[in-house]
Amino acid sequence: MSDRERAAHEWERMEGLEQGALVLRFLLEVAGVAALIWWGIKVGTDDISRAGLALLAGGALIVIWALVVAPKARNPLSPMTRWLIGTVLLMVAAVALWTVGPQELAILFAVLVAIDTVILLWIDTHR
Repeated sequence: MSDRERAAHEWERMEGLEQGALVLRFLLEVAGVAALIWWGIKVGTDDISRAGLALLAGGALIVIWALVVAPKARNPLSPMTRWLIGTVLLMVAAVALWTVGPQELAILFAVLVAIDTVILLWIDTHR
């Protein structure tokens, strides 16, 4: 195998890893919204406060993500900065899930967020 072929093969593997990490990131985003909605339902004291907190918490993550983190958001942030801000937002969702349980799910969620972030940052620095 020539150097050119080897480099092309490595690039294909990197692209596959990146696609997998991006799919996982999307699933984690959806899970983060669900965790915040669950938090709102659990901490509310009556039906109105449960609905309000669930909608506000989940909606806040969606709006902040769309304005700051999303790849098509119109802001001057670098991709690395967006990944890190997204990670902080998802960790907030993990903490919210931890407070209302199940804690094992919150730990799993936080670990997956951390692993995915490491992979995405590694790929971003090796382009």
